[in-house]
Amino acid sequence: MNIKSSDGNPVLSKEGKAERWKEYIEGLYKGDVLEDNIVEMEEDVDEDEMGDTILREEEFDRALKDLSRNKVPGVDNIPLELLTALGELVLTKLYHLVSKMYETGEIPSDIKKNIIIPIPKKAGVDRC
Repeated sequence: MNIKSSDGNPVLSKEGKAERWKEYIEGLYKGDVLEDNIVEMEEDVDEDEMGDTILREEEFDRALKDLSRNKVPGVDNIPLELLTALGELVLTKLYHLVSKMYETGEIPSDIKKNIIIPIPKKAGVDRC
């Protein structure tokens, strides 16, 4: 894929292209304050403002069911179809993991990682 820098010059190296995409995406979020840990700790929340625990059938299972199928897996390389095919024992363990993150406010750094793959769909995409 041909990419141009912000001043219109072609970016030729793989590293240069990666850096240009990084600049472009950071520019999209310029001014937004993204905290490293956006979930509040339980002890920092007034008891009257606390939500209920995550309900297994009503919230967790519905959220899994609503996820898009046949999508490229994330950093962990585990497709959604595999998780759901592994059965109740795995889903129960996953539910407990998600519930613990919700209750403690601690999110493992691996879960925060994303992969962004640019897919050009229109003319002029060489200029990020």
